[in-house]
Formats: sequence, structure tokens, C-alpha cells
Amino acid sequence: MIGKRGIYPRVLLLLIFMLSILFVPLNSADHCGDVNKDGGINILDVVDIINYKYKGGPPPMPEIIGDVDQSGAIDILDIIYIINFKYKGGPLPDCGIFDCAAVQGECKSGGTVPGDTRFTSSGCLRNSDGDNGMYVEMIEGDLFVYHENAYYNCCLEYRVEFVVEGTNITAYEYDDGQPCDCICYFDLESVLEDLEPVEYTSYTVTLIGIDGQPVGTDIVEPEDFNYMSLNLVGHDLHVNHLNAYYNCCIEYQVAYSIMGNGINIFEYDIGTSCYCICFFDLETIIEDIPTGQYFVTLFDFAGDTVGFESIEIVPPPELVDYSANGCLEESRADISYNYDSGTLIMTHYDAYFFCAADFVIEFNMAQDTLRIYENNISSGMTTCKCDFELSATISNLPPGTYVTEIYQKASPIHYYELYDRREILLE
Repeated sequence: MIGKRGIYPRVLLLLIFMLSILFVPLNSADHCGDVNKDGGINILDVVDIINYKYKGGPPPMPEIIGDVDQSGAIDILDIIYIINFKYKGGPLPDCGIFDCAAVQGECKSGGTVPGDTRFTSSGCLRNSDGDNGMYVEMIEGDLFVYHENAYYNCCLEYRVEFVVEGTNITAYEYDDGQPCDCICYFDLESVLEDLEPVEYTSYTVTLIGIDGQPVGTDIVEPEDFNYMSLNLVGHDLHVNHLNAYYNCCIEYQVAYSIMGNGINIFEYDIGTSCYCICFFDLETIIEDIPTGQYFVTLFDFAGDTVGFESIEIVPPPELVDYSANGCLEESRADISYNYDSGTLIMTHYDAYFFCAADFVIEFNMAQDTLRIYENNISSGMTTCKCDFELSATISNLPPGTYVTEIYQKASPIHYYELYDRREILLE
């Protein structure tokens, strides 16, 4: 067996040189099988896979583009698959990677300038609950600096000024109040808004006390910044890469794969390099993702992880059942909405229609507005009218505040008219 395995590379290399070199152009977004990233699937990609598998060469980046048969591993079968595709009319390589549209942001030279500052004080504490010290954290792009057990004048009017010099941040504390004849402990907080990374490196934050002496120093690591954010619009996933530090002449392209509950997104630059780099806010939109819980990983040009986050895509609200009863001898003259665990039941107790009415109830949703349509599809016109009890059940509706609208269509020859509109809170 060892001898047979060892002969595969020689046989394949001989086959490679015997075959004429052809080129099958692909769309610039297609990467499956294009191991050497030259824009097409050709014999050089086979050579790269052989070098990787048998000669210690570098792996494809990302590796998924070499798994052309979706077996979960790069092996001899992928080499055979590409050769069959190139020279024997075999199927197109399929790595489970799909194209998607991406929106490129504007180049942000040097990142953004930090925004406003704010600061708060706990008020005078009776006793110290620890040592005098400081620490920092990042919350949604804002830098929070905490000074615990600060031993200052009781009439403290706290203020902080931030000085940003490259990746060094100094926060200076001030007391703008009038002195009084006591001192006590404070827990103090200051915030520098919209702090964004100058580059993929750490910030060093130093807090200087009111007396001009250092209180402490802490580090903001690159992973403390939210480089990736996710936003769902229906079943469309918007993936934002914030402060991407790339070549100024970037031509942004993205490929992604959905395998099980994992969504892997790979960024590429298919443009020509120029002699500068800058920051971008990049957005990728993946449309029509099926319902489920997913783990989303975004990889940058170098194959490094930009971010990893879980997200749940829930089914959209839909009408699952409706009923109509009548004619009724008595009417409640009421509309009720009952909500439980994502299911909303609307009951209309005094729907006033022709006695021979035959109902179809329909539903749609526009942003936070729920629209229910009571449609009499009977073409029979009678001289009498009576009250009906109509009910509609809507599922997959998250808690929240909604506007409900009920429309009525008296007969096929009539138009819909708004009957009731109100705001409801579902909890």
C-alpha cells in the first residue's frame, strides 16, 4: 500500500505535463478550485494541491477552496476532480462557497477622531471598598475609564480631559468645585466616545489624578474593539467589518460558505495595489438564509479571524389559522388580541357583513404594522346583514409594540376599507 500511495504524485505530474494547459475563466467572485488565485481553474491549481499534500507546500487560503468535492478534506480525490473537470467534461468544482454582494465603505484616512467625553461620580462614599486604582473597558466603541476609591475633596466637581497621541491615551482628572473641609471616597467614571483603532494594535491608557500623579495604567487590546457587527433584516444577514485596515485601492470581494450551523465569510482584494493603506467600513449582505441558529465567522485578507458571533434567524410572522362563525343573534361589539409565547390571536366579535358571507382572512406585516384583511368572497348579495365572529391566529411574532390594522372587503366588487387601527403591546 505504501508503494502505491507514493506513486500517485508521479503519475499525476506525468499526466499534467502530457495534457495541454487550458484556462477556464470564472467570475471574479468564484474561488472554489482556484487555489493559486489567478482568476481561473487550471493545471497550476492541481500543482499547488500536489505541493501542499505531498511536498510540504502551503495550504490553500482559505483551505475550503481546495476541497472541490466537499468531502471535508483536501486529498487525491480533489486532484482527480479538477482534472476530470478540466479535461473530461466533469462537473464544476463545488466547495459549498457562494457569491454574495458587498458594499464598500469610503477610505477613512487615519481612522476617525474620538468624539465627546462624559464623566460621572458616585458621590461621597462612607467607606472605601478597596484600593485606589483604575481600569478600562470598551463598550460599543466607547472607552470607559474607571477610578475606584478615589480619595478626594467632598465637594468634588469631576471632569476629565483625554489626550490621544497615537496609541497612547492619557486621561487627566480635574476638580472644578470649591474646596470644603472634608475628604471622602468616590467611584469615578469617564468615557471617551467613538474610540476606534489606529491600527490593529493595543492602546495604552494612563489615568492622571487631580494631584498630577499617575493613578494607574491599563491596556486596550485589539480584541476589545468590535471589528465585526451583525444585523438581520428579515432573512438577510448584514455583516459589517469596521475599521478594516486595507490597501487604498481595494476592490472588495467576498465569498461565503454555509455548512451546517456555521457561516464562514472570506474577504478578498481582487484589485491592483497602490502605495497607501487606510481604514474602511465594509458591509456584506447574505440573502435568504434559512431559519436556524448560526455561528458567523469573518476572515480578513490574511485569513485571520475578524470576529465570531452567534445569531438566530427566526421564521417570519405568518397567519396559521382563521375561522368565521355567524350569523350571530347577539354582538359583543369588541375586538380582542390575546398573546402567548409568540402566538397572537385576534378575535373580531362584531364583523358586520351580508348574511350569506363566505370569508377568507389574510395577513401581512410591514415593519411594526400588522394588517389583517377580512374578505367576503361570496358573490351572493342579500338584503340582510348580521354580525360574525372572525378569528385569526398569527405565529412567530416576537414581543414588542405593534400597530394593528383591520381591513374589510364587503364583497368581491367592493374595495378594502380600514375598519380599526390601534397600538398593542405584546409581552
